[in-house]
Amino acid sequence: MSSFQKAAPVPDANLVVEAIWRAVHEPETPFQQPVGADAQAVAAARRAQPFEAVEAMIQQTLGLGSAS
Repeated sequence: MSSFQKAAPVPDANLVVEAIWRAVHEPETPFQQPVGADAQAVAAARRAQPFEAVEAMIQQTLGLGSAS
């Protein structure tokens, strides 16, 4: 749990407001929009790699290795 207590970078409030505005006013905009550098990096990894590879990377980063 200590890994969850590390301070994550907080995205600029203006970027969050813009993402919410787009989600409400532009029907073609995806409902989920990554805001902030860390969220954009995860989204890019998900687009570039198979699901299993991304899940393994997230588990490794969080220290949740397999129980084997």
